[in-house]
Amino acid sequence: GRRRPRSAPLSAYLLTRMAAPDEEFRVKSLTWHGRDTYMLMQGDNGPCPLLALCNVLLLRNSIALPRPGAPNVAQSELTALLAEYMLESNPVTEASPPDLAANLTDAMALFPKLGRGLDVNVRFDAVDGLEYSEDLLIFDLLRVRLLHGWLVDPQDTATAAAVGSRSYNQLVERIIEIQSLTQANAAAEPDAPPPPPPEAAAPYPGADPFPAADPIPAAGGAAAARCGPGVVLHVAMDGSVYRDEVVAAASGGGGGWRPLLLLVPLRLGLDRLNAEYVPTILGLLRLPQCVGVIGGRPRSSYYFIGSQGERLLYLDPHEVQPALRPDDPDVASCHYGRGLRSVRVGDIDPSLAFGFLCGSADEFDELCAGCARVGSSSLSAFSIAEARVLCYERAGSEAEEAEPLSSDDDDDLVVL
Repeated sequence: GRRRPRSAPLSAYLLTRMAAPDEEFRVKSLTWHGRDTYMLMQGDNGPCPLLALCNVLLLRNSIALPRPGAPNVAQSELTALLAEYMLESNPVTEASPPDLAANLTDAMALFPKLGRGLDVNVRFDAVDGLEYSEDLLIFDLLRVRLLHGWLVDPQDTATAAAVGSRSYNQLVERIIEIQSLTQANAAAEPDAPPPPPPEAAAPYPGADPFPAADPIPAAGGAAAARCGPGVVLHVAMDGSVYRDEVVAAASGGGGGWRPLLLLVPLRLGLDRLNAEYVPTILGLLRLPQCVGVIGGRPRSSYYFIGSQGERLLYLDPHEVQPALRPDDPDVASCHYGRGLRSVRVGDIDPSLAFGFLCGSADEFDELCAGCARVGSSSLSAFSIAEARVLCYERAGSEAEEAEPLSSDDDDDLVVL
């Protein structure tokens, strides 16, 4: 029969974790497979993941709206409804998988993002081609299969071969890399042909075979290269920071911790910065480990060192500075200006790189915690995970070949 929401409210802890602006959405009545049900209508570019999940579960008859027949429903009601259904359909017992309780806790922490957008990195070779991330945990626990329609036309063999199984993030980095190499070559030799793409062996199975998108290896160094006396540099590509790789770079394989400069290159939009990332940028800049942001505006490159309100304070690396002598009192700061300069954070270029300096393992742990706090209240700019996930399979199932979708699969998919 129809599942009814429990009369007992969620705990204050869960409501606090899932707090969100209480926007309301229109409710539309419809008949689905001979049964009267409802569908939620999206507002002004509203919370796609939240509404999509609720609509799938409504069509499955797995949940019921708290006020049947009402013309509108509040976002807080939908969030609580999904959370209660997730807990009811995944009871923690002695026979439960050992990681179920932890997965439920992690999924609850992700609920605020349902109202803003999830971090989903698609691959273009299959409708279920998705690089696994923590954000997909909610779909797994709600037993909703996530699909997308961004596929390369198989008849376009050249594009299909170029894209392959690479993810969206990998392709963006690849395009930027090729453009940078082409521009650098054109500046050095105006009449020379474009350079061929770099080739290198993949460092691990399934890795992007073009690691030269990382500027440090491209310059002829290792992924962890020294950038100063006693300081180690690590570049986290593809919008992902893996703790085991950072620890390995800082320890050098010999234990201990050397001061580490962590660079995280990102592209937060296509032609312009996605406004959803504005609070994220401001929040990350306030972290004590952040040493600034390499970025700029169209046709201008800046080094952002702080913020005031929604304006970023910056230094211009192209400004000519007086030469410094060893006995000069300003030698401690080799770049200074005669006044603060600022730019609206929404006007900066979407391509940028965050820098974080961690003098100890404890500082790196504090950085990870700080990034999690920023991501809990705004759209995450990058993810932090313990290690790379090379292959993801649902527990208790074997990998199976994809089967054609039928009308019976309608209740199991969400189209982005």
